[in-house]
Amino acid sequence: MTTQDNIAPEGNPGRASRRAMLAAMLLWGSWCFLANAEAVWPVRLGIALAQALASGAMTWGLARVVALAMAGIGQRPGMRWLVPLGVVAVTGSGLWLLHRTLGTPALARTIAPPIVVAWSYCQWLAWQASRHRSLPAGASDVERPAS
Repeated sequence: MTTQDNIAPEGNPGRASRRAMLAAMLLWGSWCFLANAEAVWPVRLGIALAQALASGAMTWGLARVVALAMAGIGQRPGMRWLVPLGVVAVTGSGLWLLHRTLGTPALARTIAPPIVVAWSYCQWLAWQASRHRSLPAGASDVERPAS
């Protein structure tokens, strides 16, 4: 029997796993370091660290914000597209502001891939939230054979 007590955290669309956060930090911090190859090493390291920390925080926040928004307004037409668009617009603007403030040499090349992936991640989260919301209470999206 599936209950709220035995559902794994990965089954909750409003909860980013530590692995997802660490993967985002490693991936986008490394990408930032490589994308800014023309900068001196200490600058590259500093902006890569800032990107890694921002990516971890954004991955954590995206899951929660999308889940909350979808729970509140997700059943309205078009919300599955508008919620991720709004979330990514805000987080992308924050990422742009962070790198603009730090003087990142290759600004567009640095932030474009994380923003595109954040959009895809938000779309997936919105789909998961709408799928979980459409199930009746106590129902599982996977039918299990009787033992």
